[in-house]
Amino acid sequence: MEVGLREVAALAGVSVGTVSNVVNGRATVAQEYVDRVNDAVMQLGFVRNDAARALRSGTSRTVGMIIPDGNNPFYTSVALGASDAATLNNNIVLVGTSHDEAEREARYVEAFGEQRARGLIIASAGNIHDRLHQFARGGMPSILLDPDVDERFSSVGPDDVLGGRIGVQHLIDTGRRRIGFVGGPMRLRVLTDRLVGANDAISGTNGAVTLEVFETPDRTVLTGRTIGERVLKRPPETRPDALFAMTDLLAIGILQALDAHRVAVPGDISIIGYDDIDFASTTSVPLTSIRQPMEIIGRKAVEMIEAQREGGSKKREHITIEPTLVPRDSTLRP
Repeated sequence: MEVGLREVAALAGVSVGTVSNVVNGRATVAQEYVDRVNDAVMQLGFVRNDAARALRSGTSRTVGMIIPDGNNPFYTSVALGASDAATLNNNIVLVGTSHDEAEREARYVEAFGEQRARGLIIASAGNIHDRLHQFARGGMPSILLDPDVDERFSSVGPDDVLGGRIGVQHLIDTGRRRIGFVGGPMRLRVLTDRLVGANDAISGTNGAVTLEVFETPDRTVLTGRTIGERVLKRPPETRPDALFAMTDLLAIGILQALDAHRVAVPGDISIIGYDDIDFASTTSVPLTSIRQPMEIIGRKAVEMIEAQREGGSKKREHITIEPTLVPRDSTLRP
């Protein structure tokens, strides 16, 4: 037999309205009744029907988040920040991974729409903005995590042009002149913006510094090792003397390849990563990295969703948060 509010109310000796207030987390119920309702819920195995609640209210307690790579610690940290912010309002964050596939991303968007999610946080892999706009008109706002800004939506993310600039400027300042830019696919706006910043840093060196792009299909450790092996097949005089990897995972893979061939880091080749994940400081040679305020980005995205739902933010916001350089042994000679 399906257990509903009436069964819980009968066992607890309270009204259905009191049960509803307790299971929905409202603070207007005396602690005695809260305890009685919770005991009855446990005895009966009651599970709230959020689907029915969403139909009645027009929304659910779920914030949807769609990311391109679930293995990337950057997005894990963004999701953690979003989850912390959602919890403050008794909501939750559910995450879907698109694997950079537009079709899979579209399926997640539709699924969250069918669930009447409170809103979407999305690092878009495809041209899904028109559909997101339709949902927004129906009351489900979307916050973009990438700087490919569509003026119909608010966005929050790091300043990738600045990140590219400060990474390459650090390499130049430490004496590097043949710099490799490692990342991909280069159709992603975050990467093209970082490349713009990298070229900005080089433009002031009067041609004394060169930049070579090593485009990759993804940004994993294994791909980083492949790039490291490719670089080492070239004569030492034609190799880059520094590699700027677009994730720390890529940088770790490059470092593994160089370690295997006993190439000195940073003596022969300097390495910079991106994101400053926890592993960056614990590699065989601690990695210099561009730190992004990942959890802040996630928290801010949820706050923006709630502001739009409450009608307190009619104007679209585009918030950019500055990354910082964290120098370590992979670029700094003892």
